[in-house]
Amino acid sequence: MKSLRESVVGKVRPSIITLTAAVGFVLLIACVNLANLLLSRSAARRREIGIRNAMGAGRGRLIRQLLTESVLLSSLGAAAGLLLAKAGTGLLVNLTPDILPRAAEIGVDARVLAFTAAIAIFTGILFGLAPAIQMARSDLNSALREGGRGNSMGFRRNSLRSMLVVAEVALALVLLSGAGLLMRSFYHLQGVDPGFDPHGVLTFRSNLPNAKYKTDEQKITFYDRAIERVRALPGVTAAGAGQIFPLSGSDYILTFAQVGKPPVPVGNEPSAMYYAVTPEYFAALRIPVKSGRAFTEHDTATAPPVAIVSESMARQFYRGENPIGQRLQIGNGDKPAEIVGIVGDVRDNELESAGRPAVYRPATQDAFNSMYFAVRIAGDPAALIAPVRAAIRGLDSELPIDAVGTVDDLVSKSLSQRHFSMLLMAIFAALALLLAMVGIYGVMAYSVTQATQEIGIRMALGAKRADVLRIVLTYGGILMAAGLAIGIGAALGTGRLLAAQLYEVKPFDPLTFAAVGGALLGSGLAACLVPAYRAMRVDPLVALRNE
Repeated sequence: MKSLRESVVGKVRPSIITLTAAVGFVLLIACVNLANLLLSRSAARRREIGIRNAMGAGRGRLIRQLLTESVLLSSLGAAAGLLLAKAGTGLLVNLTPDILPRAAEIGVDARVLAFTAAIAIFTGILFGLAPAIQMARSDLNSALREGGRGNSMGFRRNSLRSMLVVAEVALALVLLSGAGLLMRSFYHLQGVDPGFDPHGVLTFRSNLPNAKYKTDEQKITFYDRAIERVRALPGVTAAGAGQIFPLSGSDYILTFAQVGKPPVPVGNEPSAMYYAVTPEYFAALRIPVKSGRAFTEHDTATAPPVAIVSESMARQFYRGENPIGQRLQIGNGDKPAEIVGIVGDVRDNELESAGRPAVYRPATQDAFNSMYFAVRIAGDPAALIAPVRAAIRGLDSELPIDAVGTVDDLVSKSLSQRHFSMLLMAIFAALALLLAMVGIYGVMAYSVTQATQEIGIRMALGAKRADVLRIVLTYGGILMAAGLAIGIGAALGTGRLLAAQLYEVKPFDPLTFAAVGGALLGSGLAACLVPAYRAMRVDPLVALRNE
């Protein structure tokens, strides 16, 4: 029993939670950049703030003014974000109409506007508070004495900015590692053998109305004739049908009893996936027959009941025995069915889940109204859609067919949710990387500007440009290394949250962490190159003259 809520959002809930966390990380990185920007502006405005303070403006009033500016910046960013969200939401819904539940209702409404406004004000105040307090507490005499000159803070006194950059790098690493894990998982899933060959197969479903097809004989006759007509179409090499279909989202599970084995207590009966299929079903999907035989045209309604089981069924319920020749009492059937063959496991529900125990029966011995067709074609399956529709209309002009498509599309659709999560996670990770690089560049550029006099003195005393380059890159490398160290620890902790969404990839995959760490370190050092180049071109005479 599942609640309606669980049925609607149960499968996508882990992905939505993960993506929400990713959005939060990107927001934090953006806010850290905002705080860094305000800290840089505060240093440049020390004289202005000193003059305001000297003219009677109290610290409380100065903090309010600076917080107002911070909230204004965050509000402008939120407004721009809403415009992007308005355009991006429509694109998102169009790209993923079948992945997100109630996708048609997604849009920018009053609730989104209110939430965005609240977040903008909250983040503007929270991340503007430290720069505002630091600026308001600046020493009045030193601020007025320095005038418009840049102070020689150098690389060692930017502790708060450096800490913010370290936080940015750590947060970016968490996002990049999560995206990397999902990408590797998706790559592994694409190579999974589903237990059948999806290439070159067209599928569709028909549902016979009870009012017109009242007896099992009428249903069996219709499907026999339908398969005969479809099989005769040009290019068709095999055609079969089953009442459920792998990866279609439909399940049919029945309990069974093993004849000749000790009875099982009521309520503990074993169960298995149940398929009623036509003889060419296995050939159409190329499900291998491992032992025994497939169904034939001789397995009619009047013939002795027979069944085929999957390999996992044989392993789980016939350990050390040969199931062929043994009998099963399936569901509420009148007669036990003799097992005549064993076929390979099929990943019928999801590609990441192993094949489940399954029992196959001839459709002639258990007729269903609704059947999925599998038509193998030597060519493009989509080209046969119109002829197939015409063939079915030739038997019953009023009978509609639905779920028309290729089996390749079914396989792709089964991966669509993971692809969607991976794609959005990669986009957020790329944004995080870009923001982190901007933050690193900003801090390094500001530090070089503030250390111009220090660099000039060093060069006047004999330091070479290579020495200046080494100093700048070393400082950037230290920030990157600290951020990577903290980020790896955080990523190892959050990796467990992704464990349920990974396939054949461990949450602590060393290859992913090494690749992500290397990419982030390289990007960070690249962001340091422009400030380093500027530092190398400092003219010692100009720097000392300013001093």
